[in-house]
Amino acid sequence: MLASLNKVSLIGRVTKKPEIQLFENGSVCKISLITFDYFTDKKTGQKKEIHDWHSVVFWGESAKVAQQNIQENQWIYIEGKLKHRKWTAKDGTFHSNAEIFATEFLILPKNENQQNQVEQGKVYPDTPQNLPKPIQEFNSTDLDELPF
Repeated sequence: MLASLNKVSLIGRVTKKPEIQLFENGSVCKISLITFDYFTDKKTGQKKEIHDWHSVVFWGESAKVAQQNIQENQWIYIEGKLKHRKWTAKDGTFHSNAEIFATEFLILPKNENQQNQVEQGKVYPDTPQNLPKPIQEFNSTDLDELPF
């Protein structure tokens, strides 16, 4: 039996240029990734968009590879682990954040429609055509069936 699993898979758009920090014992590269979700408002019938922002961290050799190859506005696929950090600042305030520690990434191919929409200030939300489709499509009416 599987004791536990901590695995994150995301497809999203890089929102800013990767930042790399070099240390004596290695390097760290951080990026910000945005993902999108959509639902239809039952009251208005309007399609709404939800944005989720993710902090992604690359360590060691993958940090250098990420910094050299990932660019702002690229669509990428990330696999990694979710890590939560908590700390107390010098002024006594409590802080916490969640980061994805990337183990693998794939730069997704450019799509002509995606490039045009990015230039017009819109983001192309569809999954690239060469990726598999979900087994089951999510329907906003499924929310009515949730027990909470």
